[in-house]
Amino acid sequence: MSGGRVQIVPYALFAQPLASPALHGLKPDEKTVVRLCLADDPLVRAFPRPGAVLADRWRAGALCFSATVKDDFAGHIWISENFHDEDEVRCRFHLPADGVWDFDVFVVPRMRLGRTMARLWAGVGAHLCSKGHRWSYSRISRFNNASLQAHERLGAREVARATFIKLGALQLAWLPGHWWPTAGWRSRPVIHLQSPGES
Repeated sequence: MSGGRVQIVPYALFAQPLASPALHGLKPDEKTVVRLCLADDPLVRAFPRPGAVLADRWRAGALCFSATVKDDFAGHIWISENFHDEDEVRCRFHLPADGVWDFDVFVVPRMRLGRTMARLWAGVGAHLCSKGHRWSYSRISRFNNASLQAHERLGAREVARATFIKLGALQLAWLPGHWWPTAGWRSRPVIHLQSPGES
């Protein structure tokens, strides 16, 4: 009705345990390899994202974990440490010391009915836990019931909610712990996330 000039973006913010009990019984698969993927890795050519977008992510310090099945690209998960700048709205998520932010979780369509996603998460979780991280945070649209349920099956907990309304260049943001919205044309409000049980 607004011709794209008005957009409502309601987020549920989740914390998912990196040592998820749902992954404990997962059997290893010699055909599936999960590894940290660098910008010069030949596998990057198979990623379903523009090269400029990927380059910006690495420049910002993001980590990329890839999965291959029989040496074919199967999926990836991107990770931010310390903070994450949202690209759908203007917002920065500040992370606790034991947390990271996951984004652009992708599995190739023909492998989505198997255990590729679970094995990818298991590999990422093992690496991050070895560095002292315990939780991975993410935002999910409250309109996306399938994704909300999938995260809950992995033991994720909702830790906060935030709602954004974009009116052209103007953004209104209702943030956790605030009864009134912030408003601005260029400002990037900060949401300080806490580990579950500490909020």
